[in-house]
Amino acid sequence: VPYLSMAAEMTTDPRERTRVMAWRVAVLAVAILVSGALSPIIREAFGPEWGYRAVGLFVALLIASGITLAWWGTRDLTLHSFGESSGSLFDQLRVVAASRHFRLVLGAFFLQALGTGCVLAGVDYMARYVLQSPGFASVLFAGFVGPALVVTPLWHRLSARHGKRATYAAATLVFGVSTLLSLPAAQTSRALTAIVVAVMGIGYAGCQMLPMAMLSDVAAYDATETGVHRVGTFTGVWTAGETLGFALGPLLYAAVLAAGGYISSTTANVGQPSSAITAIGVGFAYLPGVLMLCSLLLIRRYTLSEDDVISSAEGVLT
Repeated sequence: VPYLSMAAEMTTDPRERTRVMAWRVAVLAVAILVSGALSPIIREAFGPEWGYRAVGLFVALLIASGITLAWWGTRDLTLHSFGESSGSLFDQLRVVAASRHFRLVLGAFFLQALGTGCVLAGVDYMARYVLQSPGFASVLFAGFVGPALVVTPLWHRLSARHGKRATYAAATLVFGVSTLLSLPAAQTSRALTAIVVAVMGIGYAGCQMLPMAMLSDVAAYDATETGVHRVGTFTGVWTAGETLGFALGPLLYAAVLAAGGYISSTTANVGQPSSAITAIGVGFAYLPGVLMLCSLLLIRRYTLSEDDVISSAEGVLT
């Protein structure tokens, strides 16, 4: 609910929704970095028997804190709703599926979730087998997630100047091209790889913020045009698609490793054939890069502008 649905109801201004999503991505990046950095430390501090239990308790406290703060911080907020949902769940899903704008932005985001899942699944393999430095995985992870803290306001300003669709396409292009270049960079040097992955992170930040803001616009536009409140259905279907994409991404990466003859083992000393090393790089760089660029075909067909959303909301309020 606070992750997506409320953003469409907090304000009728699509530019303000973008600002809300910019903060959301920045805080999300902080949470990922905090949990990712502290969990290994906590695990080691509590030993083999209680380490993972302590990590589980730590993450549970993070989640509980987030839920409580989300409720407390918005308890006095006036939400803007344009009618109540009607019909069965099947009826609402059918209407949501009929929304061309929603299908396009969800399709693009799903392809990008697949690609991102491949990248995140392949970080450790790239560090271990291509860069020959298992510990470098932490550097790559931080380089991928960290830029969101710095560049999210930049993507917000660009979207205010050039529109969400154009800015989303630019972020996707940055993400896709840099991902394609990550394998050649890894074959050159670790320093160059870190730089390219940081550029990937810059594009990733935009690809997280902008489609979420566009989704809020789509849901709010649908509510004002139809008089029926379906933001929960829109965001529910979106979350299901997002979860499916991030779940299938590692599976897709595993399939590429299997096709390359990767030898699975509980030890780190097992030798891998050259085809497996190639598969590790292809699954990390070329496959997600192509998925990102393919999503551009859907983004360019998205035509809902911020002026359309504002005009629709003003008409209802009038």
